[in-house]
Amino acid sequence: MSIGERAFKDCTGLTSLTIGNSVTSIGRDAFEDCSSLTSIIIPESVTSIDYEAFWGCKLRNVLVKSTTPPIIDDEDEGSHPEVFSQSTCHHATLYVPAGTWDDYAFSNGWFWFNNIRETALEEEQVSAQQAYTLMDAGTFAYSVYDPVNDCIGTINSAGNINEDNPNHSWQMIEAGGAHYLYNLGAKKYVKRNGNTYELTNSPEPIDVEDGENGLILGAQTAQQWALVSNDHLNVAQSAIDEVTGISNLNAADNNSPIYNLAGQRLSKMQRGINIKDGKKVLVK
Repeated sequence: MSIGERAFKDCTGLTSLTIGNSVTSIGRDAFEDCSSLTSIIIPESVTSIDYEAFWGCKLRNVLVKSTTPPIIDDEDEGSHPEVFSQSTCHHATLYVPAGTWDDYAFSNGWFWFNNIRETALEEEQVSAQQAYTLMDAGTFAYSVYDPVNDCIGTINSAGNINEDNPNHSWQMIEAGGAHYLYNLGAKKYVKRNGNTYELTNSPEPIDVEDGENGLILGAQTAQQWALVSNDHLNVAQSAIDEVTGISNLNAADNNSPIYNLAGQRLSKMQRGINIKDGKKVLVK
């Protein structure tokens, strides 16, 4: 099955696109001048993309699932890209399967992308997860992405948490029975290196355990953390109580937030261990 020539040309209402698994080719000018289109997902089934198929789109994320780069038709193989516009190749991130960076970076048409990153996870999974702030149970500091040094940094005061800064926002992703920790600002994953944590472009599973005072990221380490679930990344006192194990001195409030052991906020108690008012509550 092919998406035909000029099939969606000038469709300015299209903002994101997931191409179906039955599609094998994308025709000439198929999505040309879809000026609101910012993200696309191209399945493994697509083997070829014709001339100017995505020309004039303001793409920011392009996820290609095939381990073999689809053939791109750059008609004259000149000095500029001809399937994706120059602005897309300069500014968008091209996500490709793990182990295929070289294949895409040296493939006709694809090499125009300035930013190519490998990912073992589907990008739509990443973008759909709940965001958290990450709190260190030992120092009570908040972990953030330090873009100057390209590493994990800290902020000591909750008042310095900027709810609009993606560098302060983390995601716990579950895929294939494994857990991954991802920073939105860095667009990188966390990997464990001994008793420290580093950022990586390629997803690496990270152990998540129920510690005495919070969540342990990485097995057999004394470091403990809390993932603070909040829509606007504001850090509430209840989150501090949770990570330190300090119970609220007042009587328990029936409206107090409830969390599971992954730090996800729940609408009600669930079977198993729940966290409420800094205490573990077992529901059988």
